[in-house]
Amino acid sequence: MAISEAARANATKLARANGLLAKGDTDAAAGKYVSALVDYEFAWTLLQRDE
Repeated sequence: MAISEAARANATKLARANGLLAKGDTDAAAGKYVSALVDYEFAWTLLQRDE
């Protein structure tokens, strides 16, 4: 599922989730794999909430 679909076009959620994904990518590139996975999990969880 694409991020934009999961957030149902909520601009605030999209921006926050994309920021978390970027942070996860940065962490992964630096070898911080656990931190990267946590960032990705937070992004996914954010998009699943119905707020």
